[in-house]
Amino acid sequence: MANSFYNIDSVLINGGNHITLGGIYNDQFEDWINNGLYLDIEDYSDTLVPVGDSYEISTVDGLRDLLGFADREGYKFRLAEDIDLSDEPGLYIPYLAADFYGNNHTISNLHINIPFSVCVGMFGYVTPSGRVHNVGVVDVYVSGDRAVGGLVGWNEGTVENS
Repeated sequence: MANSFYNIDSVLINGGNHITLGGIYNDQFEDWINNGLYLDIEDYSDTLVPVGDSYEISTVDGLRDLLGFADREGYKFRLAEDIDLSDEPGLYIPYLAADFYGNNHTISNLHINIPFSVCVGMFGYVTPSGRVHNVGVVDVYVSGDRAVGGLVGWNEGTVENS
């Protein structure tokens, strides 16, 4: 998958607005369309805050915006705070080719119910270049068809200290 997206807010999958591979929320989708099918991570510096060679995430909006950039090898993301997904059921990152450093923080109240989908977890599919480390997930409910996990659904990359 490269530079291919759909609008989660306007596309129904099995009767609902679900995150699957390639899904981004309306504002990011409109940005992608209006910029000639290109997303510039610098336009998201309020939620994906550049710090050194990483982008810090400290809010649910940061995780939502991560959807547009998680497929980019070489990008590094780091949690700056614990994140509570109580008000954001279904939010997860279906595809991770980047580096996600949890910075010893947690993501809590992860609730995903997409029984028709494969590779479901906080990170659905971690590619060979992807890395998830030093993060915990707590209070998790995940339901999918197969390759389902709390932290990672299917891993071909690196998961450590998590």
